[in-house]
Amino acid sequence: MNKTIYNFSAGPSVLPKQATKEAAEAIFDFAGTGIGILEMSHR
Repeated sequence: MNKTIYNFSAGPSVLPKQATKEAAEAIFDFAGTGIGILEMSHR
């Protein structure tokens, strides 16, 4: 049985697994910069 839930309404939806994986990796090393995305300034 497939337990994946898809939301087609106007709002948050399911991200592809590759996007989730890349976002998780960027927390520790963003684009090979050596610093995590949470350590960067928003400016």
